[in-house]
Amino acid sequence: MRIAITYDLSNNTVWQHFGQTTHFMLVDLPDEKRMIITNSGFSHKDLIPYLKDLDVEVLICGGLGNMAMTLLKEANIKVIPGITGDINDVLDLYKKGQLEGDESVLHDCDCGHHHG
Repeated sequence: MRIAITYDLSNNTVWQHFGQTTHFMLVDLPDEKRMIITNSGFSHKDLIPYLKDLDVEVLICGGLGNMAMTLLKEANIKVIPGITGDINDVLDLYKKGQLEGDESVLHDCDCGHHHG
């Protein structure tokens, strides 16, 4: 199983806006092979097929828009939104089945940038 986590390189934490993340950490379970990748300059809507092409089954992220959530679900990518904190702690919780998302972070697109 492959997990993608929106990734903040500067402090090894979950990046807090799916559409603005510049990096993802990919984690293959159960062996925990990790790889840091860029988002390749994709816009919101193009990130979803990009992740699907990378065989991502689960996305762990901070906030995201309702439309992105819908498109991710349509792509059969499970989304765990509203996650904060250190990547290692987040992965430990996920592996234990204790990582709980918070869909209250979903928002309509009024975030002041273009969704191209």
